[in-house]
Amino acid sequence: MHNFCYLLRNQNFNVMKKILFLFSIVALLSQAISCSSSQTYLDKNTVSQLVTDKTFTFMAQRANPLSMDVSKVMSAIPGAVASQVINLDYGYTVVVNKDKLTVNLPYYGRAYNAPMDPSKNGYSFSSENFTYISKPGKKNSTMLTFYINDKQFIQKMYLQIYQNGKAYLSIDSNDRQPISYDGYIMKNAANTDKN
Repeated sequence: MHNFCYLLRNQNFNVMKKILFLFSIVALLSQAISCSSSQTYLDKNTVSQLVTDKTFTFMAQRANPLSMDVSKVMSAIPGAVASQVINLDYGYTVVVNKDKLTVNLPYYGRAYNAPMDPSKNGYSFSSENFTYISKPGKKNSTMLTFYINDKQFIQKMYLQIYQNGKAYLSIDSNDRQPISYDGYIMKNAANTDKN
């Protein structure tokens, strides 16, 4: 009986050690996530200047589809994690200039009028007939509302830019479910084309 009690206490100690180890891992992960969300992409003055000049690039890092169908499809893939957040490769952008808006973003979700060519499923267009309204947002951010007048399928685009350069883009369109993107803004790339 004495040996049994000793084993039981020893087992409880090992279980407690494992629980403490798991809690410490969770604490470290949550700390890493909070640090990454407060990452500074640009200084406050540069962000303000880019928004005022109406020349900047939104670089998308993650897509957040609102459709549960995407989560169901992803969970059906062996080894995949079902999630509503999709990490994107570098290069998916919205380039804003005073006279031109260029959008190149992937789309995940349900399209009501899908194109015949699956490679044209994303948002890939340029507009020279657009306006946007800038107003203060929550938590010292700037909220930009884009109205694209020469594309029938896009209703509005909302871009919320924070002082550290972090930004969130949401797109509402007529022919598909809404989607949003997490990313950051940066200066427009210099035009290297000499023609």
